Parts: sequence; C-alpha cells; structure tokens
Amino acid sequence: MRKLFYLGLIALAGIIIGLAWAEQITLTTYYPAPYGVYREFTTTGNTYLATNEGNVGIGTTSPSQKLDVSGQIHASGDICTDAGGGKCLSTGGGGGGGGGIGLPPLTFEVYNPDSTTYACVEQDLEEYCGDADGCTIKLLMQHETDGNDHVRIIDEHIYMEQTSLSNNNGAGIYGWTRQGGGGDYSWITGTASRYDIFNPWSWVWAKNYRHDLCPGQVGNGPAYTDPYIFNFMSHPHVRTTVIVYDSLSL
Repeated sequence: MRKLFYLGLIALAGIIIGLAWAEQITLTTYYPAPYGVYREFTTTGNTYLATNEGNVGIGTTSPSQKLDVSGQIHASGDICTDAGGGKCLSTGGGGGGGGGIGLPPLTFEVYNPDSTTYACVEQDLEEYCGDADGCTIKLLMQHETDGNDHVRIIDEHIYMEQTSLSNNNGAGIYGWTRQGGGGDYSWITGTASRYDIFNPWSWVWAKNYRHDLCPGQVGNGPAYTDPYIFNFMSHPHVRTTVIVYDSLSL
C-alpha cells in the first residue's frame, strides 16, 4: 500500500515537472469559438466574414456598410464596382469611372421642380479642383419646359493656382476655366471680387458668391472668403446634374 502511495507521488511530480518545462501549450479550436478580442489573426485559406448579416469595420466599431473603413485605403491594383455596368478607380489614371486614382466622382443635382425658382447648391471643391491636376466638371442639362425637350451637355475644365508652384503675386487664387467646345473664363477667388466660374448658354452657372436670384437671397451675397467654395445655380426651366472629376480630361 505504501509502495502505491510513493508511486503516485512520483507520477504527480513527473507531471508537475513536465508542465514546468513545457514551452508551449497548443489548443485546437475553431473560429469563431472562443469568442473574444484578437490582437492578431492570420488565416492561410479562404476567409469569410459577415456572410449572413452584419457589417465589417476596419478602424471602426460601428460599421454602417458591408465594409466600412475609417482611414485611408491603399491598393496596388484597380478598385472596381459592378454598379452602373462596371467602373473602376484605376491606377492607370482614369479607369471606367473617369475619376482617376484620386477621389471618386462627386455627383449632385441643381434643380427646383416648381419651374419658376432658380436652384442654388453650394459645394466645397478644394479636394477636386484645388490640387495639381485640376478638375473637370460635366454638366448634364435638360430643359423642363421647352416643347422639344432640349438637352445639352458640356465639360468645364478648371485649373487653379498652386501656392507651392507660384510666386504668389497678388491676393486670392487665380483660376481658369476652359469650356468644352471653346470659351474661356478667368477668375480670382478668395478676394472681395465676384466672378462667374462658367456660364454655358445661361442655363447653369458656377459663381464664387451667392447670387440675388438664389432662393432666400436678398441682393448678391459677398464673395466667399474660401477660394474653393463655388455656388452652382440652375435656371428655373433647367434640370442640371453635375459630375465633378478629380482630374483634367482635356
């Protein structure tokens, strides 16, 4: 009996010594069990996330879309979507969407459905038009009261003075608009002077101030002190869709 007791002690001591000398304990389990927070997680095969419901967040704990990223995204290839027949932000500098490798196109409408009131929309275009490659603004216009339902389209190519590339003579930011099909506008924003940025056929305008004809405006407003804010104004009879591309496409 005493011999069995000593044998048990020896066996227990061996187990304790083995655990003390062990360098690693390996647990075999299957994700998502156990549930928890992982500092680093690596998979060596296909990875499936939020397949039934829910969203995936990177840099955020409250994702609002299937993939919601808070921060910049780097890609060594094109980023494409199936929407609209398939469009890409291309590393080649344009892609199917025309937005280049920079920002995706900005699209908005300037329209008042009562056909008697001008429509005005204010936009800050610094990220699109204030950089070194300028911007292109496409205007899609449809006349809402004309008997023949006239439609028109035009591109406005804009380049603005770069403070890093100029000697900065004079106040404000000098800008130039080359209108598709011909016609130029020169202007200076960020000063007290009011300018038209463009005005094709008096159907739609872009200005550096809020015009007297804008809803609720009494008299022409002062020129914006921010040189990159433009006010888009559409004639009461015209429905205008504006698409801003973050690059010149002359």
